[in-house]
Amino acid sequence: KRGCQHINLIVGYTEDKIILQESYGKSWGGHDDGSWRSNYDGLCGSAVLGKAYFTPIFYDYDRANAYYTETDISLSRVSFLAYDRDFHFTEEDTLNIGLAKNRCAWLGSKCKGVVEAADGELKIVASIQKGRNRRDLVKFFQKTQMVVYLHNEDTGKQISLKMKRGFPKIALKNKGSPFFTSYGRFISYNFPNFEFEGNSMVQLSFDIKNSQKVNPEAQWALEECNLQNKKSGMSLDLKEMEDGNEIQYTIGGSATDVQSDSQRFSIGISGTWELVSDELGQTLMLNKKTKIRSFAPENGRSRKTKPAVYRWNARQILGRVGKPLDENFEKGAGYFEFSSDPVNEVTPTHCKIVRKNDDSGQKLVVVKGKNVKMAREGDDRWSFEYDDM
Repeated sequence: KRGCQHINLIVGYTEDKIILQESYGKSWGGHDDGSWRSNYDGLCGSAVLGKAYFTPIFYDYDRANAYYTETDISLSRVSFLAYDRDFHFTEEDTLNIGLAKNRCAWLGSKCKGVVEAADGELKIVASIQKGRNRRDLVKFFQKTQMVVYLHNEDTGKQISLKMKRGFPKIALKNKGSPFFTSYGRFISYNFPNFEFEGNSMVQLSFDIKNSQKVNPEAQWALEECNLQNKKSGMSLDLKEMEDGNEIQYTIGGSATDVQSDSQRFSIGISGTWELVSDELGQTLMLNKKTKIRSFAPENGRSRKTKPAVYRWNARQILGRVGKPLDENFEKGAGYFEFSSDPVNEVTPTHCKIVRKNDDSGQKLVVVKGKNVKMAREGDDRWSFEYDDM
């Protein structure tokens, strides 16, 4: 009845004690950091162990959208990527396999995977050809990058990049160039030290994986999207729900209709984001007690509700606790599971590409003549086309 008085988090253990982090503050516990020890069978220890919840943990593919598969490399000849400070690739990136994979993910086409030699040395693979290796390479972790092509629905063409005088120049071609999303940005797969700026490509002045230096005003979002599951033929849609004598709306799935206003939603391209119905002009809210989701206007919110938060992970849409929407856009029963070809893959189509917090007014990506430009107004529609590199 009195609610929660304090919270303990299990952060470690010894042979006979568990190590707890106490919410009372750093002065608690005698270690100047708020931690303390309890016997496993003590009053507090047994109580905490009896009530502890173990959080499901899964990999954040949304950072660079890459995964690795251990494959046989005995009949292949590989070349290695030299350390390159222009790409922030240094000796520290090969201290262990986790660091090496992490760096490889942000190197785009420059990195095909990571190899481990018999002596434990790690190398970044730049290319793979037929032949035999001259070194005893015992493990090869081949990278697959989940990329997108930006397809303009009006012209039927895609954004393409070609290096000219040290900078990738943007053009529209029948077959475009791949990008991967990272921290709200479109990063060129072929030129991974450049990001899409709308009018042009801009060279990154800092380490691409340093999220703390990402400019929030340079992040992209999508408006008025039709969110499709192309396997089931369904799209995210508004669904009526009764609340007493009132009709409210939540989300569900309906047969794809790109002309339907009720199937238009605004979302983010990475990180966490709120789901906005463009037809209602309202954000999807979560009732903290009942867990029911319904759309509400800004002036209709209460202390009992908060915005329902979503995020991407390996082309799936996940809720706050990591449970994805299924192929019919219903709330899934289980937690996120990685698949290279998930049945609940969601593709943003017929969207406006917009800057999230651009004060200049030029926030829309549009096509003018043969050029890609930023504009204050426009109705250009863009769709994602997925591929694996």
